Amino acid sequence: MARIIAAVCLLIMSVGGAEVTRIVSDKQVEKLMAGLERIEINVDDREELERAAGDLHEKWESASKTFSFYLDHRHFDKVGETVARVRAYAKRPEANPADVMAECANLRFLLDHIRGLSRMTAENIV
Repeated sequence: MARIIAAVCLLIMSVGGAEVTRIVSDKQVEKLMAGLERIEINVDDREELERAAGDLHEKWESASKTFSFYLDHRHFDKVGETVARVRAYAKRPEANPADVMAECANLRFLLDHIRGLSRMTAENIV
C-alpha cells in the first residue's frame, strides 16, 4: 500500500511540475512573440524597428535565464542566435526588410518549437 501511495505522489508531483513548466514557458514565449509582432509591424520604420529589436533582445535575455533551468541548450541557443541576427539586421541602415522578416519567421518557428517542448506529450516523455 505504501508503494502505491508513493507512486501516486510521484505521479502527482511529476504532472504538477510539468504543468508549472508549461505555464512558465507559455508566458515567456508570449512575451517574445509580442516583441516579434512589434518588429514585424514596424519593419519599414527604421527607428521603431531598432527599438523593437532592442526590446526583443532584452526580453530574450530574461527568458533565456528561465529556459536554461529546464531546456536543453541546443533548443534555446538557436533562438538566441536568431534574436541576435534580427537585432543586427535592424541596426544596419541598408538592411533589407525581407531579411528581417525572414529571420522573424525563423524565430516564430523556433519559439513554437520551444512551446511544444514544454507540453506533456508522449513524444516529450519518451
